[in-house]
Amino acid sequence: SSGINAEYGGYRSVDADHAASHLGRCESLVGLVRSIPHLRNKGICLLPNSTLAKAGLSQTAAIRGEDKEALKNAVHDIASSAHVHLEHCMKLRADLPSTAQLALIGCLPARATLDTLERYDFDVTNGRALQ
Repeated sequence: SSGINAEYGGYRSVDADHAASHLGRCESLVGLVRSIPHLRNKGICLLPNSTLAKAGLSQTAAIRGEDKEALKNAVHDIASSAHVHLEHCMKLRADLPSTAQLALIGCLPARATLDTLERYDFDVTNGRALQ
């Protein structure tokens, strides 16, 4: 650990930093998933090659929407990683003072997006899945 702590509502803590780190990772992964439809329309795929390979999907197939089930599997994989980070953040957040908890309010929209994705079976081609 570098010993550098951020301040959350006047509260400094390694646990708060750790929670914020998990939240940042979660939000980044959620942002990646949310960007898929927009980037596909531009012919761009930013999904990690390892995730694509695990789903049996090429970048070209992901952009063209050639294998909807494979794309859903790739999105599920990323969303699952985001969910793990969200759960770690929430667990750490619960033990922080309320002022520090407020600084981690980003958990709420991330959870809402992940819940909606799950409700629509991780189908980012369905416009409602990312609302």
